[in-house]
Amino acid sequence: MFNEVVLLGKLVNEPVLKETSSGTKLATAVLEIEKGFKNGIGVVESDYVSVVLWRGIAEALIDCSSKGSIIGVKGRLQSRTYETSELQRITTMEVVAEKLNFLDKYIKK
Repeated sequence: MFNEVVLLGKLVNEPVLKETSSGTKLATAVLEIEKGFKNGIGVVESDYVSVVLWRGIAEALIDCSSKGSIIGVKGRLQSRTYETSELQRITTMEVVAEKLNFLDKYIKK
């Protein structure tokens, strides 16, 4: 099977750096990705994708970007399922980043 995702988008908020109990760095971020076309009322819509970054690329994201930064991410799609306190089963999708590129200098704003 083949599971590869490549995304270019803008950081919706400041990325968050966490650390696991074993000391491994982990960053989470949300990317806004424009759909590339206008809807019926002339507005370009966007998708919002959760991204998880580990170790060195997590630290690089925190050190080199902020809200509004344009980045490229290559990684894999991952689903997680959990149960709420009301016993409702929730499944989420996220991208686990394997490679990160900072694109602000290449794109005119």
